[in-house]
This record gives sequence, C-alpha cells and structure tokens, in this order.
Amino acid sequence: MEDDFSDLDVDIKTEFENEKKYTKTYIPNLQVNMQERYPHLELYEYVQYPFAIERSKFPRGRMALELADLREDMDTKYLYEKNDLIRFWLSIDEDKYSGLKGEVRKVLARMGTTYTCEAIFSHMTYIKSKHRSRITDEHLNNCLISTLTSYTPRYQNIVKQKDNHCD
Repeated sequence: MEDDFSDLDVDIKTEFENEKKYTKTYIPNLQVNMQERYPHLELYEYVQYPFAIERSKFPRGRMALELADLREDMDTKYLYEKNDLIRFWLSIDEDKYSGLKGEVRKVLARMGTTYTCEAIFSHMTYIKSKHRSRITDEHLNNCLISTLTSYTPRYQNIVKQKDNHCD
C-alpha cells in the first residue's frame, strides 16, 4: 500500500521545491515587478502619503490645490493618523475635496480589483494542479468560492440540525 503513494510523495516534494525556488526569486524582485506592472505607480504616491509627499510630486491642476488644502486641515490630518488608508479616504469631505476624492477612488478601486484577480488566479492554479487536472469547471468554481469567501459556517447549528433530522 505504501508503494501506491511513493510517486505522489515525490511529486509533492518536487512541487514544493519548485515553489520555494519561485518564492526565493520572486519576493526579492517584488519591487521591480511592481514597477514593471505599474510603471506610473509613483504618480499616485499622494494616495498613500498625502501628508508626506513632496510638493514636486503633487498631482496637477485642481487636485494639487485640493491636496494643498487637505494638508493644511488639522482635522483631516488627525483622521489620517487614526485610520487605515481606506477609512481615511472614505471619511474625507466629498464637497470640499471632490476632485481629489474622485481620483483616489479610481486608484484604490484599480488596486483592489487587481489584487482580487491575482488572488483568484493564484488559488485556481493551486486547486487545479496536475494532481487534480480532471476537476470540472463547476467544482473548481465551488472550490474558489469556498476558498475566497470570508463566510464562516455555524458548525454547531449545522450539527444540531443534522441531529434533529436523525431523531
């Protein structure tokens, strides 16, 4: 019986070693990879560091004026220090900083959707490996949903319901 799984064990070890090699080469080059993928990322520094960015890196036009006003507003600076980046930008006054907030919304949406797509493809590649190459699209979809969702089943309720049905 042990011999039946020896090939699988070798395949898993080989796959693990390949992943280690990939990680060792990819992680050190992450900054380079990000710059290649998003060559204009430095243009959006004001999104992450609105109070620390140099004036020479300000966006142009109306947004530059709004950013300058935002930096002078002590209440807004307090919000930035006390909240994470998303909550900070969500709390900004829409009327006062409409141009800036609109652009920030676009930038953050782009980054969020890119991350989600990358995560989905990463999980899909892991789930549909050479050991599970016959998985159907429907089953793959169900696996992805269960992997990527933040839903946590109420196991105690499920067990109680099952016990009630068995009685």
